[in-house]
Amino acid sequence: MQVVRSFDQERATSVGRPLRAMLVAGTEGDISEKRLVGAGVQVRRAGDPYTAMSAVMDDPGFYDMLVVECDGLGGEAEARRIMKLMGETMLRVPVILVTRECQTQSFALERHEPTVLRAPLSAVSMRVALDHVMRDRMAPLYA
Repeated sequence: MQVVRSFDQERATSVGRPLRAMLVAGTEGDISEKRLVGAGVQVRRAGDPYTAMSAVMDDPGFYDMLVVECDGLGGEAEARRIMKLMGETMLRVPVILVTRECQTQSFALERHEPTVLRAPLSAVSMRVALDHVMRDRMAPLYA
């Protein structure tokens, strides 16, 4: 005997608050934004890295991550230089860099190092990166 209980999915609510990300991207960031939203992340977008950094540094507790499309900023090296300006904030807000220059994706072991993904971004690589960068936040749930 099987018992199936259905519920109205239109009225169902999420448990917990959704992840929030600041996306630094020009027009090439449309795929990244689509992948983030598809993974259930609330996205705020900034075209200028300094505007994004200012927002994240002003309220680091609001944002769960910073996602940067490097190709519109002049490449991965330039994005890393800009990220160094964030200083201590990088310890609290994980960073994901998305670039076409990336040959091998890297998932940082240290909190102050960014995760680097290959562009164009796939849904699978974004999901793995989200799980990776949010591992410290999720750790108490599994302890």
